[in-house]
Amino acid sequence: FNKFFFSFLNRGIRQAGMALLVACAVVSLARAAETYALPRAAQAPVIDGALDDACWKEALALGDFAVLGGKAIPVERRVETRAFLCADREYLYLGVRCAEPLIEQLQKGHVTNDSEVWRDDDVEFFVVPAPRGGSRYVQLAVNAAGALFDAAFSGVGKDRKMDLAWASEAAVKAKIGPAEWTVELKVPLRTLPVETLQGCWTFHLARQRTPQQTYYTCLKGIPKGFHDLELFAELTGIEALGLPYALPHFTFGALSLGENKCAFDVEGERKRLSGVAIEVDGKSRAQFDAAALQIQSGRIQLPYRLGPADKG
Repeated sequence: FNKFFFSFLNRGIRQAGMALLVACAVVSLARAAETYALPRAAQAPVIDGALDDACWKEALALGDFAVLGGKAIPVERRVETRAFLCADREYLYLGVRCAEPLIEQLQKGHVTNDSEVWRDDDVEFFVVPAPRGGSRYVQLAVNAAGALFDAAFSGVGKDRKMDLAWASEAAVKAKIGPAEWTVELKVPLRTLPVETLQGCWTFHLARQRTPQQTYYTCLKGIPKGFHDLELFAELTGIEALGLPYALPHFTFGALSLGENKCAFDVEGERKRLSGVAIEVDGKSRAQFDAAALQIQSGRIQLPYRLGPADKG
């Protein structure tokens, strides 16, 4: 079976974080200031960086990228960025074509995953799989070398916490041409912290261009940074993907020494929730099988303990 996985840094828990793993039969996806419809891919693309698959012709196309912060840029310095987005029942697909007349100046020095790829020429994809106002989201950044950085976030502003241990399990490929570079990305929906199957999710696509130190955004608002959640665009069409369930209103509880309770609601096919494991610092603290979950009606509450060694 597939697994839904979400972990984040918790107040009072050391940086390795706490993880919730939910076993299921299939899982979920994304939502967002202007509104776009997410097309369903009839056939999955081959992740080779070529952007020549049929699905990209039917995908949501975003080509009106602006400079981050609303600053005007001279016509002679403008370059085109085009992004394509679609999904099926299992994956979210992203393709990006970045024109680059100064291709010889492309920065791509970070070649390992989870390295500082944002210092290179890169594209960044943010997904909040919840209605507007949701604060659990993920970031995936890919540079021109095809190295992937992914992280999960909880909270906004000064309260935002980043979980570097989160793994998107995404497949990615970048390709460099004479006057452009391209990226293809395939993200398993089961790894996203999905909170709802109804309405919209929010998202943001951005690009850093190092030859002229310019930051681009797909948003029509004027964000000051890539993480301005309130300005993220809306993405409709989530219900049409046929995802089985989501886990809204999730909490790890008080995070105090001794007994705690992890709690969440289940939206969708509750019977597909076949197991939950709670981990602290990568070590299992509690496991619950389908029978233990199904006997609970309404909001699910699962006990676990934290000891002195967990405080950091």
